[in-house]
Amino acid sequence: MSRHAFPYRRPARDAVTAGPWLLAVENEEVPLPGFLHDWDYQLDLTLRRPVAVDAAAVRATSGLPDGARIALVVVWSASGPNVSGRATYTELGAETESHTLVVHLPGSDLGGTLSIHTRIVLAEHLDHTVPGVAHRAGSILWSETSTVRLQGDAVQFPMAVIDFRDTAFPDDAPWHLQIGGSLDGAAMGALLLLLNETNQRVLAAFRNAAKPTEADRLVLSTAYTDIAVRLLLHALQHHDFIDDAEYAEGSLGATCADLFQRTFSGRSIADVKLELAGNPGMFLSTLQSDSGLFQERGR
Repeated sequence: MSRHAFPYRRPARDAVTAGPWLLAVENEEVPLPGFLHDWDYQLDLTLRRPVAVDAAAVRATSGLPDGARIALVVVWSASGPNVSGRATYTELGAETESHTLVVHLPGSDLGGTLSIHTRIVLAEHLDHTVPGVAHRAGSILWSETSTVRLQGDAVQFPMAVIDFRDTAFPDDAPWHLQIGGSLDGAAMGALLLLLNETNQRVLAAFRNAAKPTEADRLVLSTAYTDIAVRLLLHALQHHDFIDDAEYAEGSLGATCADLFQRTFSGRSIADVKLELAGNPGMFLSTLQSDSGLFQERGR
């Protein structure tokens, strides 16, 4: 197990006591799992955890002056859209303090793997410290990271609802997937699912994606298959979409490669490209089968 060596002293372990992150689900809270299989971009996340800090012990065991400003912060990052932010910031006093950290994250900002970092940091620059003691503002004195994989049955990229009658799309089309950019670019910036606001059946199905009715499941099953077809056709038409290509996590190429492996498990990209060129009907039938069209999706 690798360890990061800090160039300055850090607090004793018993100076900070942090409880587990809890996830709000409807009217209850559950321990944050490592994988959220029902998550989609319309689902915001609300998290809570208790943290007790002996601020005096943090300063003393870190070698900091008694009056040094320190803060308890939560920052987060999402690998899918490659974005991050600060969720909470609380400066600590001189004694033991108990805090309940509450974090609300809009689903539209998330994707891929969500990392939540709880930290105690030096909140000011110190001009006079001895060697081996933190002095720069933002220096991390204590840190703990929790991660959760955000992936599920719902569509895993941004969506927008528009009136297709005001666009070049066919008036009655239920949705349209826009794909742009290179395979190396971020998937969140390359994909946008447009839903036709005049189709209430489709809108209802996507709103209920976390807990779909049987009718919703049929709509979503059709949508998932159509989206998979469009994504894979887009990727397979790229000459650089090949078996040994390496893409950064959260990129369009990584998204398409993951979808390819789940759909055509055990087959090479070169083989599927030949099938698409020579027998497109079989290619589409394989997609219908492996994407679970009209099948009960596992929970």
